[in-house]
Amino acid sequence: MKSMTGFISDSFDIEGKNFSIEIKSLNSKFLDPRIRLPRDSNHWEIPLLGIIKSKIARGRFEVNVVLTEENSELNLQDMMIENAQKIKDMLGTLKKKLSLSGKIDLSTITQFKDIFNNKSTQNIENLFEPFVDRFRKTLDAFNKVREKEGAFLEKDIRNSLGIIDNAVNDIAGLKKDALAAIEKNIREKLKHLSDETIDQTRFNQELVYYADKLDFSEELVRLSGHIALFKESMQKEALLGRKLDFIIQEMYREINTLGVKCQNLTISHIVVSVKHELEKIREQVQNIE
Repeated sequence: MKSMTGFISDSFDIEGKNFSIEIKSLNSKFLDPRIRLPRDSNHWEIPLLGIIKSKIARGRFEVNVVLTEENSELNLQDMMIENAQKIKDMLGTLKKKLSLSGKIDLSTITQFKDIFNNKSTQNIENLFEPFVDRFRKTLDAFNKVREKEGAFLEKDIRNSLGIIDNAVNDIAGLKKDALAAIEKNIREKLKHLSDETIDQTRFNQELVYYADKLDFSEELVRLSGHIALFKESMQKEALLGRKLDFIIQEMYREINTLGVKCQNLTISHIVVSVKHELEKIREQVQNIE
């Protein structure tokens, strides 16, 4: 079980260049990856998205990659001076060999865009493979963080399921007395309505009909079945979030119907506690991948 929320950062050097990666994820019904890359490596986005999709199933997933170089300002200055010198020498050679007139000054040199070209930027493609290897490892470490958080979520969910299990057993134990109380209540009301002898056959028919309307045995059985399925899914399946959410909805439906049918104050109080635990589980499930 993995949580959909998490954060990790990593920093590493490749051929004199420092990469910093920050990864964070938030809850989302679907996978929503967003990658922010250095300007000269924007075309890495598609292959990196493929890697993310192979390791992450759900969540709003944000990746921020920053590329820096040691003494980058000084390197840029040296690079421009070196390029400018080459352009000046080239123009001087042309002027001499072709007997050209005119002077070579700053405005002439800066017309050549090559002066601003950084050779290290042009070679950034050489960094892609080693970067991808480290990116995969960072994602694996990120998933470990999410698994650790998921273990805490699972513990809380199992605690709530245990409370619900006990509550269902308590309701089952009270069911017989609750139905007997309904029968007694009907008899008492009929005594006040008429002094005539009650038609026992008709009374039994009405009692069966009324008891059937208020019998919550099926709801209890289905609720227990949903709890068992919930536990089984947690044990066997890797991607749980959506399925567990659907099961919770079914559990809510059964406990709500049971609460409407029951005519017992004690059972009504237990139903309230079950709803409370279900709401706690629902909040936790929203955070599961």
